[in-house]
Amino acid sequence: MSLFIPLLCCSPFLVGLQDPIPEEDLSLRVSASVEEVEFGKAFELTVVQVWDKRLELESWGSEKLAPLTVRLLETERREDDERIEETRRYECFAFEVDELTLPALFLRAKSAEDGSQRVALGEGLRISVLSALEDDDPGEMEMAREAFPAPFPWAIAVLVAMSALSVAIPFRRAFKRRPAVEVIAQPPPADEVARERLQRLREQPLQNRSQVRAFHVEASAIVRAYIGGRFRVQAPGKTTEEFFADPATIAALRPADRERLNAFLVQGDLVKYAAQTSMPEERERLLASVEGFIEETREWNREVDEQREEQPS
Repeated sequence: MSLFIPLLCCSPFLVGLQDPIPEEDLSLRVSASVEEVEFGKAFELTVVQVWDKRLELESWGSEKLAPLTVRLLETERREDDERIEETRRYECFAFEVDELTLPALFLRAKSAEDGSQRVALGEGLRISVLSALEDDDPGEMEMAREAFPAPFPWAIAVLVAMSALSVAIPFRRAFKRRPAVEVIAQPPPADEVARERLQRLREQPLQNRSQVRAFHVEASAIVRAYIGGRFRVQAPGKTTEEFFADPATIAALRPADRERLNAFLVQGDLVKYAAQTSMPEERERLLASVEGFIEETREWNREVDEQREEQPS
């Protein structure tokens, strides 16, 4: 009892204690709350940066955490006389089955005194992503047994073939076959196709969560197909992170349009894979944003369409 009283008196002073900032000029630490996660389920990722106050740190962006889809939860910052520590916590989603690899991250800084460059390397992460579907094995399919085929009437077949040849040869000599002319129909412009699909999507009734998810799947497919047709950027087979990290995407789209499309596609990923939902007014704003993007960009590559129309059929 005599030992408990001093500890109880000191407990208010112990609550506020924190570990000191590591004595490192420049460091980067990345850690995840799990080693394996179910496909589309959220988990937490923590990024801790420490740097000397005499260094000028480069800006940090969440795109460095690709191929993860992330949302910043909070940022904590503390400092002492010599160093600064900044901690960022993210809510993350993994949309790749099997093993997801986050490459080693770099943190760069420049000395304010002599301009020399400093680089800190953080360790990469490997996270096992489990499928959300049940792996039921139905077993091998048992094929039905076939009956023995009846004997083929070879004699009748030979007589029919000889009769057909005797009729076909005179006609072949009398008439020469004219070569067929192949007509290649040009596909409609990408903006017209996208508008028609958006109009059909707007008219679809949505009464449950499954239909809302199907809405976002189709909306994402429309945008990706339009980008592929208008800007010649292969978008359908890539994740959102891979698409925006592609140099072809960066070269084809303006920064403001990349930011608008990233917000749209990430919202669709959250509905499709993270079991979130959307309200009717949100979906209407989404469709209006896509239509505005198509209207603003449909003339960019019109010269390509004109050259395609001038090609001979």
